[in-house]
Formats: sequence, structure tokens, C-alpha cells
Amino acid sequence: MRISGSGHQGVLPILRLAPLVVAVIPAVLMAAENPPDPEGERFAVLIGIDEYQALGKLTVCRNDAKALAQVLIESGGYAEGRVILMTDDAAEPQNRPTQATMKRRIEQVASLAGEGDTVLVYFSGHGITKDGQGYLVPMDGDANSAVPLASVKDALAKSKAASKVLILDACHAGSAAKGVGGIAPSLAADVPGLVMFLSSAADQVSYPDENGTRSIFSKYLAEGLSGAADGDADETVTVAELGAFVNRSMKDWSLATGKTQTPLFYPERPPALVVTRARKRVPPQPPILTPAQTPVRSPPTPVKPPPGAVQIGKVSWPYEDSWRPPPGSVPKGKIDAQKDAVTGRKYYLYVPSNYDPARAYPLVVSAHGAGLFDGAKKDRDRWIDCAERYGLLVCCPEFESAKSSLRLQAGEVAPELVRDEKATLAIIEELKVRFHVNCEAVLMTGFGRGAYAAHFIGIRHPEIFRSVVGRCGDFNEHLVSNEVARRASHMHIFAFFGERDLSGVDEMNRNANFYYTTRGFRNFALRRLPGGHDSNETAAGIYFMNIVNHWPATRIEATPTRGKAPLSVTFRALVRDPDSRDGRVDSVLWNLGDNMVSSSPEPVHSYESPGLYNVFLTVVDLDGHHEYAQLWILVE
Repeated sequence: MRISGSGHQGVLPILRLAPLVVAVIPAVLMAAENPPDPEGERFAVLIGIDEYQALGKLTVCRNDAKALAQVLIESGGYAEGRVILMTDDAAEPQNRPTQATMKRRIEQVASLAGEGDTVLVYFSGHGITKDGQGYLVPMDGDANSAVPLASVKDALAKSKAASKVLILDACHAGSAAKGVGGIAPSLAADVPGLVMFLSSAADQVSYPDENGTRSIFSKYLAEGLSGAADGDADETVTVAELGAFVNRSMKDWSLATGKTQTPLFYPERPPALVVTRARKRVPPQPPILTPAQTPVRSPPTPVKPPPGAVQIGKVSWPYEDSWRPPPGSVPKGKIDAQKDAVTGRKYYLYVPSNYDPARAYPLVVSAHGAGLFDGAKKDRDRWIDCAERYGLLVCCPEFESAKSSLRLQAGEVAPELVRDEKATLAIIEELKVRFHVNCEAVLMTGFGRGAYAAHFIGIRHPEIFRSVVGRCGDFNEHLVSNEVARRASHMHIFAFFGERDLSGVDEMNRNANFYYTTRGFRNFALRRLPGGHDSNETAAGIYFMNIVNHWPATRIEATPTRGKAPLSVTFRALVRDPDSRDGRVDSVLWNLGDNMVSSSPEPVHSYESPGLYNVFLTVVDLDGHHEYAQLWILVE
């Protein structure tokens, strides 16, 4: 709640570290190299207040402060004894942010810091402006008994610390900061080494996240401080890196939601500061899986084909109940005019000449271009060189959606795409029992109009496909809903078009770029390649095999995934890094969906309240590749 001398009232939520940098950070700061990192101690006072005795109740402040404390201790190089967490539900009286304790704790920590140390002060709660001055309201305070921001500034000014960070996460945070000395720049300018982060501009609201349990500013702040903002992989997160990360994240969030929240940062050209430094440690390791141990989905009970033999090209293949080919009878090369046993859809195969049933092979499912100019057989033939070079199983079904004009509107699904989806899934299940398919390496790709089906089917089934590639392809934002896209945001997506492509193709691919980046797809790439409207199977193959050969295959195992509150869930990160000799990775980081994070490979977490929780896992290998996995926990 914000109370000003003019009588204007509003809500004033929390101030956090990351978003401020978003709005005003200059380009010169982003380019700073090797910023000084004081080797002294790091101190933090983190304040979160939901329950006020005299003002309105808030809902996310305690969660934000607690989450930030965990991040600083587990990932930021802050010793646990030097992080003071003050919340209105604290058991110890000295850690409840009252009028008597809040100011005293800030002054105490600021005075303890010595030369070369870092002090971080974070406040999440009600802020007010009165008579042109800014105030932070303690849990037992009101408009007449709040802590002046000027006193916080004075405590930091007296501190010997080399680096001082003040974060305010509140509604109209910019206005509250400007109440001190008239404007925020003067507050920062008065204190050497001080950097200020404000969660929003003076005329804006500080919004909660989609679950209403944490501020959106805090969410991206914690992600950045946990290491996501470490752009140069030097094991430090600087003010510039943090600001750039939060800036991108908040802009994407604004584009996706239509809401505006612009964090502020003072001074505009701050000294180069390291906010967090990861401790030198050997990270806990998730289990190492051999290819034989890699979890795969069990194929559904097959539909038994009619008696006799099913013709596969020139090879007569008598089926068994298991659908397993007899030893030595595996066909290779071109296999024409197949029909799956469920939908009767025709498809064409290519099996590489080096195929060995003892090995698992990546599978490419490709959708051909427009029906008048292209077809499944032509598409298969174009993949032969790439299949031989990289050892790929290639399947090219016939797609109805590529042979007709589609009606794509919000809230509607083209029936042609639905039929293509059903047929594609049936064909994949059939191939998984005929051939030794690497279920962690399945690509859905499409050329031209076939890209509609590639995006539609691939994004709707992240449990099957690891990657989607659109090749000089069509795209429409109404292919899948935002909720469906969100469930696939951990996938690898690649779209490219030619420098001299057909009219409109470049615009559709730029629309794809906007669509995926604003919906949180972290591993999305868009490229403009030399040439015209080319199917370019080689570009798709190189991209896909780089993922298969160098990025850690990642899955989440959770037990249970559904139950009544309180629900205790045991998680396990299943990771296999193909180019690591011993399978080790650099780190794992869990976002458990309720404002809590963990860096353990096998965390156990209790969900106290009913809800649907999105659990998101980030794995970083020794080469710096970021791989993601996610699932949902339903608490009833």
C-alpha cells in the first residue's frame, strides 16, 4: 500500500535485485569484463512482511524473502550465518521485522561489514511516501511509524563495505525510492559503492507470478542469482549480468501477458560489482545412466495385424505378437509404401546401411511440403544422404495438412492436423517395436507447409519429441494454446528460412521467434541461411545431432505425482551426458513450483497447499549446455 501526501493510495509490493537492471542498464555496463570481486565476506538482511497490524495483508512477501535467502546461501556464496532473514512469522523475536528490530538489524549488519565486504539489504512489503520522503513499513507500523529510507541510506553510508546493494520490491517502488532526497539518483550518488534495484517504476504495479505466490520480479531475480544470469560462465553473477537477464525475462513476460512492469536501476552507470559468487565445490551428481538404462516409454499394446504377411517394400515380413522382427531380417535402405496398423496412414522409411539392431538410433519424423509440389516419398529421398552421414532412421508419412489450406484460428484446431497427429503417433509406436529407436532422440521436423504439422505435433508431445525443426516453414500462432506451449517450454526448437525465400516465409518465421521467446522457450533458435526456399535436411541434421551428441539427456522421476495435501514428493534427476567420460555434469537446479529451489539431485519436498505445481529442472553440463525438464505435481 502506498500512502502519499496527496492522499493517493495503492499497493506497494516488494523490491528485488534483478528487475531494476532491466530498464536502465547501459550498453557499456553489459560489456564490462572481469569486474572486481571483493574476496571479503558477504552479508545480507532480507525482510518479507505479509501480516501487518495496521495495514492491508500481503501474500507473496514472506515467500520471496525466504526463496532469496535460500538462493544466496545455496548458490550465491553467502555463509548461512551471515544471511539474516526477517519475516513476520519468524520464531525468534529478533528476526521479526518490527519497529524496534528492523532498523537495528540493518545497522548491525552494515556495521559488521569490513573493507572489501558486500552488504545486501532486501525489503518486500508495504512502502509509503509521506511529505516527499520514502518509508518502509514494519509489521507493527503504519503511515506514522515507518522506517525512513534515509536511515537505511545512512546505515549503508557508514558501512565500510566496498559493495552495497539495496533492493526494494514493492508496488510503486520507484516512487518510494524517489521520496528520499527527492529522487533516487541522489540517494545512490550520496553513498559510494551503493547500487539500488527497484521492482517497478513510480506509476506501475509490482505483479505476482502466475500462481499468485511470489512476485514476478522475485521469480526472475532468484533464477538470475542462481546462475542463469552468468552469461560468461565465470561462476559469478555481476550487476550487469543480473540486470540483463531480468530485463530480458521481464520483457518476455510483459509481451506474453500484456502487463507492464519496468524495474529500475540506480545509478545508471554503476561500479562493476559482483552480486553473487558460486562456491568452489564439486556439485552433487545425479545418477549416471548407460544407454541400456535410459528410461523409455513402454509401447502400447499393439493392434495385431491381419493374418499373413505385411509387405514392406520388397521384403515380406511375417509379424509376431511382439512385433519384433526375427534376427537377421531387418531391412535396410529405402522402404516404400508402408501403412500403420492403427490408422492406415501411408509412410516411407529409410534405414541407414550401418543399422545394427543392437544399437539405438535417432529417429527423424519429417513432414513434406505442399502437396502439389512435394510428397512423402520425395521428402524421404532428400533425407538419404543425411541419414547415412549421421546414422538416422527417417520416417516420412503423408500429411493431410500439407495437401490443403488450413483454417487456423484462436480456439480452433484444424481437423487435418488432428488426423495427422493421430497417424504420426501410431507410426512412431510401430517403429519403436520394429526398430531399435533411441527414445531420447526423436526429431519432429517439417518443410514448407509441413512445418505446420511439425510445430503442432511436436509441441503437443514433448514426452515423445526432444526437438522440433521448421525448415523454411509456415507458422501460425494459433497452432497450439499458450498452456500447451508452456508444457513444452523445455524443448529444443529451431526454425530457419532462406535469404531469398518465398514471400511471407521470413515473416512467419519471425512470428515463430516472437511466439516461442515470449512463452519461455529457453532453447529456441532462429536462423536466416544462404539460398532460397530449400528443404536443407543437412542444416536440420547438424542441429539435431549436436543436441543428441553433446547435450545431456534429462528426465524427472517423481513419486508420487498426485495426492492430498500435505504431499511429500521424492524427486530424482535422471541425466545422461553423451560426451562426458564419467557422465558428470556441472550442476542441477530445481524450481519446485512453490517458490522453493534446490540444488540436490534427489530432493524431497512437501507441498502444504492444494494446487497444480510446475516443477522445472535445469541441468548444466561441463561444457555449459543448459538442458531442461519439467513435470506437474497435483496436490488435492
